Amino acid sequence: MGEIWIDFEWPIAKSYRIVSYPPAPVVPGRVTLTGNPHGPHIKPDGPVIMKRPLEVWPDLYLQFAKLEPTPENCVKFARKFGQLGTYRENADEESISDWQYHAAQFKLLKKMVDGRKLTPQSSDDFRLADIDLRLRPRRGQLKLALVPRSLLTAMKLQFAQRVSSGASVRTCEHCGVWFEAGIGTDRRADAKFCCDSHRYDFNNQRKGQQR
Repeated sequence: MGEIWIDFEWPIAKSYRIVSYPPAPVVPGRVTLTGNPHGPHIKPDGPVIMKRPLEVWPDLYLQFAKLEPTPENCVKFARKFGQLGTYRENADEESISDWQYHAAQFKLLKKMVDGRKLTPQSSDDFRLADIDLRLRPRRGQLKLALVPRSLLTAMKLQFAQRVSSGASVRTCEHCGVWFEAGIGTDRRADAKFCCDSHRYDFNNQRKGQQR
């Protein structure tokens, strides 16, 4: 089978800011999971530039999975990589509740992959939608390209591609940061630390405690 790659270009505004709306009225028995029209939203400011974030950040999905989705952290992420692409009704704003929902989904999937507890039901929570399949020129030849229509879909596709290749996402025993290990990464599949310096620091601290 020919090479398939993720061909993704995404608009990133000069800046982004938080805009707030009155909180939603409390209705007994009603729970809003995503798309909340009330509360804080991320809004773009200034001209837009088309960029290719997956080529610069091959672990962009991991950056999103590690995100603590406060309004401040979400807008920092947007300034670097753009909005998720979950717009509704032709609006250019995205609710923070949307970001929090999708960040939680990524964290959940990371845990399931970590424990190899994926089931047919699990995959239903990670359906890959909004993808076009196209022939694109690459290195002088026509190649099959997966073209996501949103940053969120691009990160899901990147995650699926990495995991299906045999790579895994592990937690550093020294700093607690998530990192990739195994095939296609610079860390062994059984690595316990995100870098050699953290392995040295961890072992030195343990030796000091044993004295």
